[in-house]
Amino acid sequence: RQRQMCIRDRYRKKSIKENIEKNLPFAIIHMSSLAGAGIELKYILKIISETEEYGFLAKEFGKVLDRVNLGESLTDALRSVASETVSKDLKDFFEELILTIKSGRKISEFLILYSEQEMLKYNNMLKKINQVMKTFSDLYVGMVLTIPMIIISIGVMLMSVLQQTYNINIEGILEVITYVILPLINIGFMFVFNNLSKE
Repeated sequence: RQRQMCIRDRYRKKSIKENIEKNLPFAIIHMSSLAGAGIELKYILKIISETEEYGFLAKEFGKVLDRVNLGESLTDALRSVASETVSKDLKDFFEELILTIKSGRKISEFLILYSEQEMLKYNNMLKKINQVMKTFSDLYVGMVLTIPMIIISIGVMLMSVLQQTYNINIEGILEVITYVILPLINIGFMFVFNNLSKE
């Protein structure tokens, strides 16, 4: 039972991490536009924390505000949440934000630059996913469409010869391939495709 709880906890952390890192580039762009409009950082964090579309990322921003409301400085609150978060990307962002605040550099400039970097990283990730999907598609066409068609074509041609010579029921074999093996292969590919899409 303890092992099941550990697996469940690990899966939950992984799910939270993926949700945070999926939303982070868009939240940073949102933050940069708000900063460009002259809104103070504390209120920017509040807006992000109240945006439900950001999921677990919004909750992490909410933790920062909770600590600030309890009397911590903004930099201390950011550092505390950065040390606890499951997402390395969010941790890196908060640490860079702390350095920016301490250096006195403009928050809007930092956020614009950081958002550009995040979107570049996000686009590269999408390109990799598209490449994986293309490879997967080629493999699917090869295994599920081409190979069975070749087998069935050869089977049909050899059917009469083998039936007469060895009295083998080729029709039964072809039915097994058509109605059992091919659907199972399709289900397997759909399962893998679904997992790749989630990632």
